[in-house]
Amino acid sequence: MAHNRKQQELSPLASPIKKKSKPPTSIDMVDKMANTVAHFEDILKTELTVMRNEFASHMSVVQSLCSKLDLLTGEMREQKKVVADHDRRVTALEQQVVDLQDRSRRSNLRLIGLPEGAEKTTRWAF
Repeated sequence: MAHNRKQQELSPLASPIKKKSKPPTSIDMVDKMANTVAHFEDILKTELTVMRNEFASHMSVVQSLCSKLDLLTGEMREQKKVVADHDRRVTALEQQVVDLQDRSRRSNLRLIGLPEGAEKTTRWAF
């Protein structure tokens, strides 16, 4: 059996040189191109589907961020109102403190050149 195999390998029918194939016909080339185009269409459809899914995912994230931004913007407006109210109240309290300090200083006046007790018994008659 091994002897038969060697004979087959050495026979001219089993030569290691491949025969030239026929040149492809235009129909074969068109079929091959159609298959290639169909293959690329499948790849593009798959990629497009993946991209659409990713886009939808990103859009949901963007919508979520927009709603959070709207919420934060509303809270910021409320906080600005509170801060403006506090500023107004602080200004009013500062004016009140200045007025109270001025009133407390009125009784601390010293008149130079007048002796103590010169007003005697009635201060308003002096």
